[in-house]
Amino acid sequence: MHYDMPPALPAALPALPPALPAVPAPSRRDGRPPVTGDLRLVGLGPADTDALVALLEVAYGRAWRRGDLTLFQQVQPDGWYAMAAGTSLVAAAGAISYGPLCWIGSVATHPGWQRRGLARRLTEHLVSWAWRNGAHTVALDASDQGEPVYRRLGFTGDAATVEYLVPRHGGRLAPGTRLARPDDLPAILAFDEAAFGCSRAALLGGLLADPANRCLLAEERGTLRGYLVDRADVLGPGAALTPGLAVALVSSARTLPSPADAARLMVPVESDAHHALDAAGLPRQRALAHLRVGRPDLGGARHRLFAQTSFGAG
Repeated sequence: MHYDMPPALPAALPALPPALPAVPAPSRRDGRPPVTGDLRLVGLGPADTDALVALLEVAYGRAWRRGDLTLFQQVQPDGWYAMAAGTSLVAAAGAISYGPLCWIGSVATHPGWQRRGLARRLTEHLVSWAWRNGAHTVALDASDQGEPVYRRLGFTGDAATVEYLVPRHGGRLAPGTRLARPDDLPAILAFDEAAFGCSRAALLGGLLADPANRCLLAEERGTLRGYLVDRADVLGPGAALTPGLAVALVSSARTLPSPADAARLMVPVESDAHHALDAAGLPRQRALAHLRVGRPDLGGARHRLFAQTSFGAG
């Protein structure tokens, strides 16, 4: 595999080996290996996915959605970077550019390498990368641990992206909703762009091309009024003209057969569907601070958004 070195790096940096294995366990008593002279910023490609997934899983302590990560890398192949110590990944982060908006996510540092400024360096690099690629705003959803790092870099925000738990059950689709067909894609893309404020055609096209995913539509007299992508254990992205339609789409998704007993629903800060989802009895699981740097206005009718793709992709 050929590594694409970030443009900001001096040419004198040594080249990486053809593949980076997952980072080994720290060897020092305090669990933090010493920083060596070859700690460096590198670009990641498809051949590094195994090592990246391993790092994300050890950093977050849970299984990672490999299919999502692969799609995000396909959508933005030049937006993934890591800190490498020798031949091992010790920190990583990615970004997806939606034109005027760039979303940073999947920021991870190996537990043995935390509190060394690696996440800060990666975020600084991705913000610079976003400005060079024409973004006006950079956004992210921050964990409690990461929030102070981002605020010191100039990110601001006083609201949160809320994750709901959506249990599955049997039943019928809500009136006015149906499963999407392949020929619905252009209408879905146009509806999403009007709500999101910029195009997510590559991301949505990739999600809907996956036969494991389904998409529900809300219609009235043949006019699209909302949509929701069902990805088994995750519902999203999704947007609807009214909170009532958002609840109808979520209710319909609950009736679909799925290998997962429940799904996660991540609701953006601007959404007007929070109260309706609360009233529907869906439990809130957690909330992550939503932070931005750059222009505050993202455009679009973002109050219509009621389901993100993920915390890491917006």
